[in-house]
Amino acid sequence: MSSQYWTTIGEVRLKDLVFIDETGVNLAMTRRYGRAKKSKRAYSKSPDNRGTNVTMIGAIATTGFLAPFTFEGWTNQEAFLTCVTQVLVPKLYPTSGT
Repeated sequence: MSSQYWTTIGEVRLKDLVFIDETGVNLAMTRRYGRAKKSKRAYSKSPDNRGTNVTMIGAIATTGFLAPFTFEGWTNQEAFLTCVTQVLVPKLYPTSGT
């Protein structure tokens, strides 16, 4: 990494850093292999349909886990902006209620 990066990041206070991560899962996901006792067969059932995609977005800071956001579907610009503006920002800058 360049020395300019380290100079810039060195000026940022640790408490001001927030990391956002996104992941997804399909609810119909199943294991392709199973385990059973020796000389026994592993039986199982799997979903008949494709299942629903679920996306999870979260943020973490030195204060802990912030702003969990879970929804059906996939992440696009609209979903990400909704997460940031409606869920994360109010956690970072809470209003006084007045």
